[in-house]
Amino acid sequence: MFRNSSLFTWSLLILFALNTACEDEGRQTLETLHQLADSTPLYPGFQQLTSNDYVKTNHALVLRCYSARANYADVKSFYAQVLEPKGWRQAEEQQLGGFFAEGSVQLTFRKANFAIVLDYANLDDPSGKCNYSLAYYSNPP
Repeated sequence: MFRNSSLFTWSLLILFALNTACEDEGRQTLETLHQLADSTPLYPGFQQLTSNDYVKTNHALVLRCYSARANYADVKSFYAQVLEPKGWRQAEEQQLGGFFAEGSVQLTFRKANFAIVLDYANLDDPSGKCNYSLAYYSNPP
């Protein structure tokens, strides 16, 4: 009985240590992503509506939503000019389907194990609504 109890206690301690290490790593990754987000220039006229953090075992995400009356081609050009000289490469651009309005787009830039994803929702009237978002990923899915 004592042997099983001792083994159970050791197992719990190991799980606790692993969980604490993962939480610390997640916090450090989020701090890095916040620094990345804070150092990325905003397109003129972007008004931030929200900022959210997400952490999973293998990756983390900082998501910031903006409202702006801005042409997507101009925003895309701005971020290409800002990010590419810093070593980011435009990895992919795809049309968003599903519940997104026609003309909605997702543009992804990658560098090492990070990604910056610009989403554009083609809304008739973006006033006060999140029609642009910038997501900063570590180990993107």
